Amino acid sequence: MRYPVLVSGGYGTFGSRICRALAADPAIEVIVAGRDGEAAGRYAGELRDAIPGGEVRALSLNMRASDLALKLKKSGARVLIHACGPFQEQDYHAANACIEAGVHYIDLAGSRSFVCGIGSLNAPARRRNVLLVSGASTVPALSSAVADHYMPEFSALTSINIGISPGNQTPRGLATVKAILSHCGKPFQRFENGVWKTVYGWQGLHRRRYPGSMGKRWLSNCDIPDLQLFPARYPGMETVAFYAGLELGFLHLATWGASWLARWNRVQNWADHAALLKRISGWFSGMGSSLGGMHVALDGLDYSGAPNRLTWHIIADSGDGAQIPCVPSILLAKKLARDELTQRGAYPCMGFFTLKEFINELSGLDIRQVIVNRNLD
Repeated sequence: MRYPVLVSGGYGTFGSRICRALAADPAIEVIVAGRDGEAAGRYAGELRDAIPGGEVRALSLNMRASDLALKLKKSGARVLIHACGPFQEQDYHAANACIEAGVHYIDLAGSRSFVCGIGSLNAPARRRNVLLVSGASTVPALSSAVADHYMPEFSALTSINIGISPGNQTPRGLATVKAILSHCGKPFQRFENGVWKTVYGWQGLHRRRYPGSMGKRWLSNCDIPDLQLFPARYPGMETVAFYAGLELGFLHLATWGASWLARWNRVQNWADHAALLKRISGWFSGMGSSLGGMHVALDGLDYSGAPNRLTWHIIADSGDGAQIPCVPSILLAKKLARDELTQRGAYPCMGFFTLKEFINELSGLDIRQVIVNRNLD
């Protein structure tokens, strides 16, 4: 018997990639789920044709249904991968349904409050012997794996600076656009030089050079779970910062300008206009490239007490960058299918896999690591 994994939003931007990767695993049966049963059925058929021997079926499923727990039980799923964002607009309805149904739960949330609050379900999840993992995406899952991997090179790790700049031609669904816009111009707290400081989304405008042909990209403040999780995870931490950027400079600068309108209360919430803004950005979809990247810059002291800096990059091209946020949930599902994850309870996605496991899952894609390590004067 194969291990059944249900992917909500299984025909969407990220869910479709997760389904494809899991369908190629002989230990797993994939259930492509979503509100549009016909779309789920079409994509399930595509996967069966593309992956000989893959076991794939479709299910019409609304993640807000009042009887979601019953539907999960009837599906036979052992794990739900919740890929229907944006999570800024959601509560823990799906996670609670999984607890009731006795089904493991994984989501791709990037919302700070959503990911950091998942621990409130720890006790009921333990009682039902299920694992709930929130934030199985680029942050905090990959970012923490990088920090964990390189932390032994420091006697003291004092600063983590993270940034992401996707290529303009990388696919972005409406949920992703809503998530990006939800904190545009909004205040949030960041740990900086040992104190909590208020900063504003999509401000803090600056340029950063990435390796190779990525060159310089504009970056601005963004709110993510790491800003709250990392000061507690890494003792002695003094600063944790995260920035995001758009490849096309004029689009990034337009978003920066829009942040001021929200900060001055001229616009209540830019996420309310996400559909229109996504259509406008689509006018420029042929510009730029699919070349994008991420950096994690670590600062601290080496074992002689001298300042030490290491910067890790991951660079993606050929449209493969969209696979990066999908890998954490894929790894967790595979581990659960092979009974390699015995932990139960509710947690943010940190410490469940290694950086090596993550990179191995990307084998064959146009994705590479670049590491810069230099001591500071």
